[in-house]
Amino acid sequence: MINSHGIVVDSWVRVGRKCDITTETVGDETHFRFGDERATTLSVVLTEDGLENLANASAEALRGLRAGEHG
Repeated sequence: MINSHGIVVDSWVRVGRKCDITTETVGDETHFRFGDERATTLSVVLTEDGLENLANASAEALRGLRAGEHG
């Protein structure tokens, strides 16, 4: 959560097979958009290091799901 000037913001999105995911590279960042333009979307901006971190965490999570490791 982000806490700025007493305001706390928390966002989430459930991503399944039918969730649109688009990306755009802008300068040295990649912008991910979950959802489509007609619906509510969540945008995430990642640096190269952040994208690598997400890719590694995603790969680990996928291995856990496929192995039946439920937290």
